[in-house]
Amino acid sequence: MSKPLRVLHIGDEMNWRGGENQIRLLIEGSAGENIEHHVAYPHGSRGLERFVEWCPVLGFERRKWWPIPVQHLVAYCRDQQIQIIDAQSSGGHSLALRLKRHLPQLRLVVHRRVDNRIKPYWPTRRKYLNKHVDRYVAISGCIRNILIRYGVSGEKISLVRSAIDAAVYADIDRPAAKRELQRELGLYENTVLLGNASAFTHQKGYETLIQALAMLPRDLNFHAVLAGDGPLLDTMKERVAASNLDSAVTFLGHRRDVPRILGGLDILALPSNNEGLGSLLLDAGTAGCALVGSRVGGIPEIIRDQKTGLLCPVGDASALAACLERLIREPALRTRLVTAVQEHIRQHFSLDNMVAGNLQVYRSLLETA
Repeated sequence: MSKPLRVLHIGDEMNWRGGENQIRLLIEGSAGENIEHHVAYPHGSRGLERFVEWCPVLGFERRKWWPIPVQHLVAYCRDQQIQIIDAQSSGGHSLALRLKRHLPQLRLVVHRRVDNRIKPYWPTRRKYLNKHVDRYVAISGCIRNILIRYGVSGEKISLVRSAIDAAVYADIDRPAAKRELQRELGLYENTVLLGNASAFTHQKGYETLIQALAMLPRDLNFHAVLAGDGPLLDTMKERVAASNLDSAVTFLGHRRDVPRILGGLDILALPSNNEGLGSLLLDAGTAGCALVGSRVGGIPEIIRDQKTGLLCPVGDASALAACLERLIREPALRTRLVTAVQEHIRQHFSLDNMVAGNLQVYRSLLETA
């Protein structure tokens, strides 16, 4: 048997978010493919804590300047015969470039997961247009276009969309999950449940969602379920109270049973201010939720307006309220959109496609080394 392909994934996020979950899915999904994954994350991070369940890990000090972690990483790459570095964040990108100065034979892949505007300053241009980056992986067509507009050659960019593990939702009994969630919240069984399950940050547009909820007619039989935590959680609780929405909104905090919660929701609302793709929509659609999102970043690649969900302009609470009211009042529309988005996800965002796409990137780089 030939030697395994050895990849070191480098990230610098302290929390566990969508990017970290995609790495996990790649590691699990490529089992049996003669590839050996390693992960380097900062000490004290959720990534370092959790990735040890799936592969060898290396911790490093998270600092603005990188001399100590680079030394450790160089030694680790030599000892483990690493062939490819996959930088999974902006900080990982910077660290990987420093690492490659010491080990120029390594092939460098950079995953770009966010649709933020890339700054035009010289240090940033030197980083993104660096000849030592062998390949960019964009998780959406939107991000691919951002890189091209910035000056990155299209030949250096591979489009590999994020995915979810649909098997997580295969055994969820939606009616039972909804009844269980309604009982937990003390609600009647005919209450329409809508919600979100992402970090309370500016990116996710919770302020727009709460404004929209306040605009909904009081005769609508709905309840909003918001799971997650983050720096804006207390602020959003204050906005709910100020809008007299306490009886219509429940904050669940951090939950480990998000698949079950999604399985109990009728509608998932993601009015993000920016979004590289919006993988929560993939989870929610697979779980059986009708989707509403903002027309930004990669979200329209999942939600095709009026076909696989409903779109509204970024920050437009009135438009979001109109979308939510329509879905609350029209169960047949919800059913049609769910059926369409689930087929769309199976065709374009499958776990098999994501794994095969990343492995093709790695193998093609070694073939040209």
